[in-house]
Amino acid sequence: MVPFVQENRREIFRFAAIAVTYPTQQIKINQRQGYIKRSSSRRHASWLESEPQAALKRHNIAWCISDTVNRYPYLEAVTSDFIYVRLHGSGKLYASEYTENELQEWKTKIDDWGVETDVYLDNDASGYAPKNAVRLKEIMGGV
Repeated sequence: MVPFVQENRREIFRFAAIAVTYPTQQIKINQRQGYIKRSSSRRHASWLESEPQAALKRHNIAWCISDTVNRYPYLEAVTSDFIYVRLHGSGKLYASEYTENELQEWKTKIDDWGVETDVYLDNDASGYAPKNAVRLKEIMGGV
């Protein structure tokens, strides 16, 4: 177990979720589920190939679907029992607001995937993330 997680396990589980970021992987701890949900956020095109995706699926590790305005390779893949989405902005990385139509498109994708989906909005350079998060939650039915 990661030393930070082991040493702070009691404190961590007081929160609904926490993401611990490493150069190669993100670990998401979710109190509701009572288990560690793992997601992998990779930025090299080789991770889009079938072998790495199959390995993630074998180990129930979510491929992080990351909207980075084409800065990094993009793939929508379901490799575990949940999906982790990072929305960094659709026009300008970290600094653009998602439109109503774009948020509606994300809702459609989330519905189509049919598994629990965690969405993290990081388009916060201009303060759009909270507004977009509230609107996406409303679109999703307040879940």
